[in-house]
Amino acid sequence: HLDRAIRSVSEWKRMAQAAKKELEVAEGRIDVLLAADKFRSPIVFKKKKRQTKSQSMPILIASDWHVEEEVGEETGFGRKYNLDIAEERIYNFGENGLALVNSSRAHTQINELLLLFLGDHFSGFIHEDLVEVAQLSEIEVILWLRERMSALIKYLQREGDFDKITIVGKIGNHSRTTMKPRVSTAHKHSLEWLLYHVLALEFANDKSIEWVIEPTYHTIVDIYGFKVRIHHGDWVGRYQGGIGGLAVPLSKAHLRWNQDPNLKADRDIIGHWHSWEGSTGKVIVNGSLIGPTKFGVKIQAMERPVQGFSLISEKFCDETIRAPVFVE
Repeated sequence: HLDRAIRSVSEWKRMAQAAKKELEVAEGRIDVLLAADKFRSPIVFKKKKRQTKSQSMPILIASDWHVEEEVGEETGFGRKYNLDIAEERIYNFGENGLALVNSSRAHTQINELLLLFLGDHFSGFIHEDLVEVAQLSEIEVILWLRERMSALIKYLQREGDFDKITIVGKIGNHSRTTMKPRVSTAHKHSLEWLLYHVLALEFANDKSIEWVIEPTYHTIVDIYGFKVRIHHGDWVGRYQGGIGGLAVPLSKAHLRWNQDPNLKADRDIIGHWHSWEGSTGKVIVNGSLIGPTKFGVKIQAMERPVQGFSLISEKFCDETIRAPVFVE
């Protein structure tokens, strides 16, 4: 009987403690309900006093135009690409790129532009089948591109309201005059290297245009202390599919190059892969102007034609916007 009485007392204690906890919870709920009934001034986010807008640098990224490579319905129903379409898309790149610049001006001051020509603006004859689909010879396409690139630069000058435009020219792997790629002397065998220098001579007396045409594979540009490493992208390594897509080999290349103090950068900006990527983190990968080709179908690279836009903020010393520039 004594043991039963002791157990009974313990059970009553547990029941009392449980009831006390339930009472505390109930009282808390009542306090919340009573507080909700009382008048309370709402939280208001007040706009700060008008301040001078901080500076930002827009970057327009142009690469992988492959202008003379004709594409027909052998690639897919309704698909087409030729010189006339290429010219229209170059213009659309300028117009739609400036639309992104002007929309950014609503929240930041923009006085300058960084325009990147990242190579493979034509296909050339590095593969036998490219000879069959080329609408122009390599010499003819250089003359064709010089006129359109010049027109694009003048359009950005005229319509963009920039005090200065800096143009970086990097060669691609298609513009070489040798069958096999060269490494140390790649620029000496590139028709795009010649094209950039011809364009630079055309604008030599224009102080609002600055050209950066380096023989090195990488070009480092410092924007408000934020460094971008600019190159075509063909030295990143072989991508053979797998989980994570391009982000994996690109991230590895970014980290490895950053081990060299002379190459250290906050972002890589590349072309080559015909794949506008929003998931590659510290590597900005440009799309293409040509869009899907039969070779692209073979390797499952069938992205619509787009070019690239990025915005670097002086205030945050970082990339604040990354967006595709649609060209269709």
